[in-house]
Amino acid sequence: TPQRITEKSAIPTVKKEVREDSGTEYGMAADAHRGQATSYRVTGTVAANANSFETYFYEFVDTMSGVVMDDADVGNDAVKIDGTDITKALKAQTGSSITYKDGVLTVTIADLLRLGTIHAGSKVTVDYSAHLAADAHMGQAGNKTTVVLNYSSDPASTSSQATTSASTVTTYAYALVLKKVDQGTREALGNAEFTIQVADSSTDAASKGKYVQVDGSLSTTAYTFKTSADGTFSVQGIDEGTYTIHEVNPPANHKALTT
Repeated sequence: TPQRITEKSAIPTVKKEVREDSGTEYGMAADAHRGQATSYRVTGTVAANANSFETYFYEFVDTMSGVVMDDADVGNDAVKIDGTDITKALKAQTGSSITYKDGVLTVTIADLLRLGTIHAGSKVTVDYSAHLAADAHMGQAGNKTTVVLNYSSDPASTSSQATTSASTVTTYAYALVLKKVDQGTREALGNAEFTIQVADSSTDAASKGKYVQVDGSLSTTAYTFKTSADGTFSVQGIDEGTYTIHEVNPPANHKALTT
């Protein structure tokens, strides 16, 4: 006789989120410019019967594509149980660690029960920063980061583990391509020089007024882009937003744009 299978309510879950720079809310997608520290959050639940375990193994494995962490990023991540920071205690616990290697952030907790008070509905969170990689995808494809949670699954066995379904977020970046042509003949014009500045109407308050650099990062100092013989120049790794393009030096026998 066919039987209906119902998932146990005690099974932990995991959720990955990223913070959009135009606000404080976390969600499933965000966009960023090159070099920008982007905030990510991983939230895991614990089994309702976690306290019946002798030890409770708990491990986040977060795999990144197009997004990377550096040494400073790894040193600033924070692990919490229901809002209480356990990062220092985690690092001191035998068998527990926070590591980052080959694009994978792993937060291993050998025994969660020894690091804080756990109850039904408890949440374990990891907050960390990362930034676009040199080989980050531009445009619609985006850059995926995916996390799974490995956890103790059998109170009668300290070695029995299970893995949750994956949770994925996407970080987007964009490219800008501009072409300078003669207003009358439409002939491509090389050697025109431009700056690109984040406009005051941009949604990211921290970036307003800054200048786009050749790699897509931002600075208070202007970078001058120059059109090639085909009249174009491009820049990759910029954030969604509004920009002011200013022609600072026109090609020979031409006037610079005034608006």
